Amino acid sequence: MSMLLTVVGGQGAIKPCGAPGTLSLSAGGTPATQIALSWSAPSDTGGGTVSGYRIKKDGSTLVTDTGSTGTTYTATGLTRVTSYNFNVAAINEAGTGADGNTPSLTTSAEVPGAPGTLSLSAGSPSQTAINLSWSAPSDTGGATITGYRIKKNGSTIVANTGST
Repeated sequence: MSMLLTVVGGQGAIKPCGAPGTLSLSAGGTPATQIALSWSAPSDTGGGTVSGYRIKKDGSTLVTDTGSTGTTYTATGLTRVTSYNFNVAAINEAGTGADGNTPSLTTSAEVPGAPGTLSLSAGSPSQTAINLSWSAPSDTGGATITGYRIKKNGSTIVANTGST
């Protein structure tokens, strides 16, 4: 007597993974142009083995397949003071699984560039006062200039003018 084994209704077939664990975002090593992503492997692997992750930025695929079971990634080349949304999906033998959550983070500003050329003129009285003038930096670092630091002979004499 021979036994015949059949698969009924797809039982035992590998399915795409469930969503990975919660994705969290933090400032990368260069906070103005990098965002670090971290998540955990999905609890539902679909009966298969996770081989990598697909990463999306603002709804478009950033990485088709990380090719790794690692659960961190750093997005680079971003624009300062810009909000980005990310999500991650696990990949197994059956394909790409469900997207996880979609958090957002805004990259930071950078320190501004140098102000324009500093000009000095005699103040009033000319024996004890000097007038300083300069133009705003062409690169504000992505944020609004709120004041200036003034140094004399290498020592700070005004920490923040509080004025533009």
